[in-house]
Amino acid sequence: MRRLCRRARYRPCPGGRNEPDPDCNFGGVAADDGIGFMIWNAWQVLTVDTMYVGLLVIAILGFVFSAVLDEIERWLIPWKSHA
Repeated sequence: MRRLCRRARYRPCPGGRNEPDPDCNFGGVAADDGIGFMIWNAWQVLTVDTMYVGLLVIAILGFVFSAVLDEIERWLIPWKSHA
């Protein structure tokens, strides 16, 4: 987690204003690499195929992690009914 936090950097809104800025509405944290950066960069330069590959990778990872956690739950809580 420490390595991830060092890579992420805070980007303050330009001018330090308190009112909403349309260029600064995504939270203010950006990374230089990773799947999220790949999707964001592909969206900015309009390479839709790369953007969809990144989204597909995230969907597959979510499915796999969900299945793994379901199996861990079945192993740790055998008395729970799994319908």
